[in-house]
Amino acid sequence: MKKTTKESSKDLFAKAAQQTKRQNNGHFHEDDLLANLASLIIIDPAEERMRRAKAIIDNLTKPGGTEPTGQLHLPGFDFYDYEPERLVRDDNGNVIEQDRALYRFKIIEAKRARKHAHEANQWAERKAEESEAFTLWVMARRDEGRTTNLTFGDFVRESKLFTPFSEAGAA
Repeated sequence: MKKTTKESSKDLFAKAAQQTKRQNNGHFHEDDLLANLASLIIIDPAEERMRRAKAIIDNLTKPGGTEPTGQLHLPGFDFYDYEPERLVRDDNGNVIEQDRALYRFKIIEAKRARKHAHEANQWAERKAEESEAFTLWVMARRDEGRTTNLTFGDFVRESKLFTPFSEAGAA
């Protein structure tokens, strides 16, 4: 989609956050934040139609996006649904139903799936490590008698895990 002069998601969120009451511990209730954010969004009908059309195609490329007609069983793997109408993409902007896909579509699909799985696994491992390290840090601070400034932001700065871009570029 083309770039527009509309407010960015970050700007819209900032305005909505200013309008949304925080709970006692500083968080927002998501429903309140959603309502305030939705009130700021201006819809361009043509852009929305294109967004929804893209979402339909994207959904039809995902497992479970179409009806399975049976199951496949590759040696060494469990049975899994076969969806002949599921769309498969190549890297040139082409899509085709899985039942009609040529080998190049399936090779590209496999490469893309491996890349996404690798990225998702890295993200999950990173989130698990963040959570574990943060929890240990909070427990240690509480053992020292500290009861305030125990946020994730406090943790990353005090543990010297955070490097601002201004310093990262200078290194």
